[in-house]
Amino acid sequence: MSSPKPADWRPVRHCAMATQNSAVLMMLYQNGLGVQKDPLLALKYACSIDAAPAEMQGRIEHLQQINASGRGMIDLCDDITSGYMMGVCSAIEARQKQRVRAHTTGKLSEGWPAAAQASLQKLQAAASKFADARAAHETDLSGTARAALSIAARTAELDLLAQDLREYEAGKLPASMTKEQAAALDKELNAIYGKLMKKPAETYAGAVSKDGIRATQRLWLAYRDAWMNFGAVRYPSVTSETWAGRLTARRNVQLQDLLGN
Repeated sequence: MSSPKPADWRPVRHCAMATQNSAVLMMLYQNGLGVQKDPLLALKYACSIDAAPAEMQGRIEHLQQINASGRGMIDLCDDITSGYMMGVCSAIEARQKQRVRAHTTGKLSEGWPAAAQASLQKLQAAASKFADARAAHETDLSGTARAALSIAARTAELDLLAQDLREYEAGKLPASMTKEQAAALDKELNAIYGKLMKKPAETYAGAVSKDGIRATQRLWLAYRDAWMNFGAVRYPSVTSETWAGRLTARRNVQLQDLLGN
């Protein structure tokens, strides 16, 4: 993806001025994005950002270090100290990653047959639902950083799918598994899942619960099936046992982590 041109920053500045968004104005004037660099004006806007004292102090010191060295750029999220701001910054990063994923996957699949593209769309929809469930039901959301942790859990699943597609399209297909190997992994999954369903409710962390795990597991099964269907269309040389085994092995790690919490 191409870098923003100076003209691209003009509507950003106009919007920030209209909404009195001091954080955006600080970054624009400190980094010289679409405007002449103005460290003093950037400092003024930095002091207008609603922030905890420690965060404010860290940001001001950061600006001073950049200006003293003449190197580097500043981002609002560089100096955050609160769980709330971790969530805000994680959301920003997640949106940026989503744009990159969409662009990269779009380039990868633009020449595919219609059947493969349709199967990919179904896989992406199933992945999104599973990722949402992982974030909501299998992540400890009890602390002040719960928003950031939830976003990180969702992003990790979607990043993994994008990474798999890049590798497979480069010819790095998964190592073959036998029916026996896939069956053994499925047996392991059932054993771990059974233990989770017997685990005392009070031993789960935060918002994690048996009902949440059960709902997430159903969505994982749909995700697994979507992957197997997509794999059969796009990578016919890979056996269904291989897809099932690879996905089950990953799910076993997730469930085992829940069992250990």
